[in-house]
Amino acid sequence: MNDFQAIADRVEIGAGETLRLAGIGEDINAGGRYDAVRPRVPAIDRVTGADEIRRRVAGPEFVVNSVAAVTETGSLVLASGSGSQLPADAGGAARAVWVVGAQKVVPDLNTALRRVEEHALPLENALLSRPRVVPTDRRKRRQRLHLERLLHLSQELAKCCSN
Repeated sequence: MNDFQAIADRVEIGAGETLRLAGIGEDINAGGRYDAVRPRVPAIDRVTGADEIRRRVAGPEFVVNSVAAVTETGSLVLASGSGSQLPADAGGAARAVWVVGAQKVVPDLNTALRRVEEHALPLENALLSRPRVVPTDRRKRRQRLHLERLLHLSQELAKCCSN
């Protein structure tokens, strides 16, 4: 992490278990050494600062995140309960750092999608259900819709890959 400390203007960090267990999220968000995006967002007014929030989250200098799976051929498979980090992960960030445990390396896309359904989606669901911030009913419905869409997409991809 120290290698990019000097050049990182803004760092967005994912909220996944891998990053939490490694202490990376806490180091970036609360350590004071980085210009972390996540701790700044709650202070921005949601109505007047919506564009600023979107720009900060979608286009940081660095994104540090994990993946649900990576295939032996190098395909990254991400799962997200809210979808908020996907723009940065998909190329909005100038640079990306991926933290991937050996347990996430799988032989092929079908196995990766199965890992999403059996492991990542339940974790995302639990993360969204935590009482950290009590979401409104509308936000809960939106989060459930994102999870349902992700599950549907993974099922469609699995069908496509098995043909």
